[in-house]
Amino acid sequence: MSIPIVIINMEHRKDRLETMLAVWPEACIQSGIIASMPHTGCALAHIQAIKKGLAQNNVCLVLEDDAELLVPKEEFLRIVHDIAQDHEHFDACVICPNHDDIVTNQPNFKVYKKSRNCFQTPPTNYLISTHCVLYTSKALPLFEEYEKRLLAEYIFLPIDRFLFTNEWDPHNASTWEPCIFEKNFKMPQLVTWTQPNTWFYVNDIVRQNSQSISDHTKQINFMFNRSGLIEYCNTNFEK
Repeated sequence: MSIPIVIINMEHRKDRLETMLAVWPEACIQSGIIASMPHTGCALAHIQAIKKGLAQNNVCLVLEDDAELLVPKEEFLRIVHDIAQDHEHFDACVICPNHDDIVTNQPNFKVYKKSRNCFQTPPTNYLISTHCVLYTSKALPLFEEYEKRLLAEYIFLPIDRFLFTNEWDPHNASTWEPCIFEKNFKMPQLVTWTQPNTWFYVNDIVRQNSQSISDHTKQINFMFNRSGLIEYCNTNFEK
């Protein structure tokens, strides 16, 4: 059975949807969700997209509507299907994450090599983005905890932080999203959770469109230099 593909799209961004469906006519569509808390609507839309895809198969691919292929679709799907062969060993595999260190932009964390050119790292604040993620059915209980406990308790936890970290410390501002401070939201106490077993694939096969306007900030998404992350992972991994 082929891997189901689900595209997340806000209804007012029909332009993005048309562009995506020109490449992915076989995809299902998940409508975006608007919420008062930062990132929460995004997280809830992803959860619904994941459930929609995994209802069809034990592996699914979720794309945000500004995901842009950098290789031919056939090559991209070959790589994704190759990763999916190891679906019993991960909950989610983030395809081409960004490195989020706005100060140095230099990776500095442990990286473990997994099969089929994928990597894993201990919990880190410096890997982000969910524009292209392969999910397995093993992740469903974890996302239920995320939705029913973390988001329900008004904890501002973006889905990419959930995937790559396992706590947010109110005494460590670097672990929190800037928009929380900008909008004067109250900081909760130390928050911990069961982190999904997240792999990531670094070679450039897809990216978040560099001219994409964020629905949250209304600004062009800032793209970090990924070449350093690719080189770092391929030369500094541990077995």
